[in-house]
Amino acid sequence: MIDLRDSDLGISLGHDVPKFITVKPYGKNKRGLDFKMRVWGWNSFDNDGTKQWEPVLLTQADIHLGQIKASKGDDSFDPDVITVTGGHVDSVVVSGTPDTTSFMVIDHMGSELLEFDFERPSVSVTGMNALYKPGH
Repeated sequence: MIDLRDSDLGISLGHDVPKFITVKPYGKNKRGLDFKMRVWGWNSFDNDGTKQWEPVLLTQADIHLGQIKASKGDDSFDPDVITVTGGHVDSVVVSGTPDTTSFMVIDHMGSELLEFDFERPSVSVTGMNALYKPGH
């Protein structure tokens, strides 16, 4: 979980939280592999004096690892294709030509916390994660 309001660990710029986040997934093992990524936003609500946390699926995407080495080591690769497959928010995928790094710009809808989860349909992908930063 990432607290978007935290100026050290989240994306807060003092007291303001930018409306968008930029997300760049990456995977480990070898190029040409696929996995799925979901980005959840969490908000707290007052339920008769009790704080209750509720998730919203911001975006869901299929990720295809290209030939671009990621900054996380020799066996890590950046995606060259990202396909949005679900969620509540229109996510913008920035993708150049084949074998150039793709990333996403996501409206976090005012979420207080952010959570990433990953699904590997193939046992070949040995690790999945994502880098994030304040968007535009």
